[in-house]
Amino acid sequence: MKLEKVLLAGTCILAPVVATSLVFTEKVYADAAGSQPQGVNAVGVTASRVKAFEHHHNFKIKGRVAAKEDVALQAQATGYLVDKHFKEGDMVAQGELLFSLDDSRYLAKLSQAKSLLVSAEAKLNVAKLEHKRGLSLLPTSSISEAEVDRLLAEEQLARAQIKSAKAQIQLAKTELGYTQIRVPFSGRISNSKVALGELVSPSSYALADLVTVSPIDVSFQVSETVFHQTKMKMLATGSELPSVSLFFNSGDPFSEVGAITYFGNRVDKASGTVAVRAEFNNEAQLLLPGQYVELTVTDSQSTPVLLLPQRALMQDLSGFYVFVVNGNNEVERKDIDVGEQVGMNIIVNSGVRADDVVITHGLQQVVTGSKVKATLVDSAHSHLMVAGA
Repeated sequence: MKLEKVLLAGTCILAPVVATSLVFTEKVYADAAGSQPQGVNAVGVTASRVKAFEHHHNFKIKGRVAAKEDVALQAQATGYLVDKHFKEGDMVAQGELLFSLDDSRYLAKLSQAKSLLVSAEAKLNVAKLEHKRGLSLLPTSSISEAEVDRLLAEEQLARAQIKSAKAQIQLAKTELGYTQIRVPFSGRISNSKVALGELVSPSSYALADLVTVSPIDVSFQVSETVFHQTKMKMLATGSELPSVSLFFNSGDPFSEVGAITYFGNRVDKASGTVAVRAEFNNEAQLLLPGQYVELTVTDSQSTPVLLLPQRALMQDLSGFYVFVVNGNNEVERKDIDVGEQVGMNIIVNSGVRADDVVITHGLQQVVTGSKVKATLVDSAHSHLMVAGA
């Protein structure tokens, strides 16, 4: 009996506690329900409008500088090097003398060819006289027709020997000319790769390298997709070829703008790219053959695009998206397709419209449906506006 009283007493004691807990729980839920963003409880964020902009599409790519003319000067005659007529590394003009080889054997060969010509001319004179005499004797039958024919053949042979001797003289002069190695085109000469007194020949290594310096080419590769899109855009709009800007590896820009002068006639099977070449004026000679540079290829005609700040961009497994403030000052998620970066902004291909308000700061404080008070930062006019005040 006493035990039952104790249990009943305990039950009476616990009942008010449970009741109190229930009341407290109801108050918590009620407070939570009343804490949803409404009016003055809206979350403060910073936002910016999506801007319509006329943009010249461009892309960056690596390129390599190449001289328009780049040759290894080779000896075309065999002989000892007797003189050099240039300063290594200097600019040289077309036709200037660079190297002299020993020409004594070639002078002797020319002299021999000239003597052969004199001999052939003398033989021709004799052959002509004999043939003429034979023709005068033929009517009196003092000479046979066969003998006259032989005399004519002797005259023709002498004429042929003269032609051969003249050809030998021309060949000897050409070979003699090879003993003087001249500049084939204006450019910059390298260091000499041979020493005075060294025997050189057509089969020996190069004497020096010569390259043109201005204008100069920069070669690069573009994907077949970019090549096709550029060609189609040019055909559709009648626009000119894109311009090419150059930057050194240090980041410094090159003062001259290049012009595309060549497209490859095939797609590389291994890389799926097309060869392209741009020409740059290089009077200051800052660009050197073999140098790697950064290029920016820019369309000649602008295209209307939509820009939004890069800070507004977010990404998850579904792709890129932004938080947009609608007319009721509520947050909406919009999935977007992004393009190239323009400064601190991103081109948006689809998903938003011009003048949409996208959140740039305070993104961690909001979710879809959140009520916000957005401070609009208009980067175009550099002043602040308040939305939803």
